[in-house]
Amino acid sequence: AFIAWTPVLTASTTNPTLGTGSSQAGVYMRIGRLIFAQGRILWGTGGTAGSGTYAISVPVNGTAAGFASGGVSSRIGGFIIPGLGMAIPASASTMSFYPGNSNTLAGSGSAWGTVNDEIKFFFAYEAAAD
Repeated sequence: AFIAWTPVLTASTTNPTLGTGSSQAGVYMRIGRLIFAQGRILWGTGGTAGSGTYAISVPVNGTAAGFASGGVSSRIGGFIIPGLGMAIPASASTMSFYPGNSNTLAGSGSAWGTVNDEIKFFFAYEAAAD
């Protein structure tokens, strides 16, 4: 069964603020050491984009080797929508991804952080040993 979890969005330079009426929701499933996670982060009124590389927290820490420098041996990854491409490991507790140029929504020219902007994601990875 899926387990509810609240993903946290941060950034490498300045953290975004989600504003009033924002929401963060996710679910994950664990099969052995394999974690499948999906979720949505929605900006509310008065939110800001932040700056730098974005990261989304993971529900269960990943393997140290799997999250080191985004190594190919990690066998993890996922997709970020809209148009942000692949999620890659940043640390044992986060997946990172890059927004479009100057923190704009890829292909739209609109700045992140306005009301109803959303990030949807799905990723899978190997959990750290218990």
